Amino acid sequence: FMHQQGLGGLAKNEREAVRLYQLAADQGHAGGQANLGVLNEKGLGGLAKDEREAVRLYKLAADQGNALGQVNLGIMHQQGLGGLVKDEREAVRLYKLAADQGNASGQANLGILHEKGLGGLAKNEREAARLYKLAADQGNLNGIGYLGDMYEFGKGGLPKNLDEAVRLYQSAARQGHEWSQRALTRLKKTW
Repeated sequence: FMHQQGLGGLAKNEREAVRLYQLAADQGHAGGQANLGVLNEKGLGGLAKDEREAVRLYKLAADQGNALGQVNLGIMHQQGLGGLVKDEREAVRLYKLAADQGNASGQANLGILHEKGLGGLAKNEREAARLYKLAADQGNLNGIGYLGDMYEFGKGGLPKNLDEAVRLYQSAARQGHEWSQRALTRLKKTW
C-alpha cells in the first residue's frame, strides 16, 4: 500500500505494490487479495485490465470478511461486471456485511439502494440518510454528496436546508466528487 500510494518516503511504484500484494494474496491474506483485485480491475501496476481476475480476488477477500473485498464484489454484482450476472440482492448482502463493519463505502452504497428501493429493499429514505451520515462522518465523498441531496430536498426525515446542502456539496466537490460538482452547477442556475 505504501508503494502504491507513494507514502512513508517511498516513491510511488505500482509494480512493486503488485508484487507485494501478489505475495500476500498467494498466502491467503485478504487485504492483499482485495488490493490486488483493485489493480487488476483497473489495469494498474503493469497488469492488464482483468475484471474476472478482480472478481476472483474480491471473492477470496470477501469470504474472509474483508470489507474492501465485500464492497468491490458488491459493485461488480450490482453492475454485472467481471463475468457476473447483475444481482442487486447479492450487492445488498455484500454492502451490508461491509457496512456492519463500519466501512464507509459499504454504508454509502447500501444507502443508495435503500433510497431507491433496489436489490429487494423497500424504499427507505430515513435509512438511506442514516447510512449517508455514517459514511459522511468518515469523509466518504458519496456519503457527503448524497447527504447534501437529502438536505436539499428535505428527504429521509431531514429538514430542507439549502445552506447545509450547499456546504456538503462544496465539501465533496472540492475533493473531486463529480456528482456534487454537478449539483452545485445545477443550484447556481436556480439562484
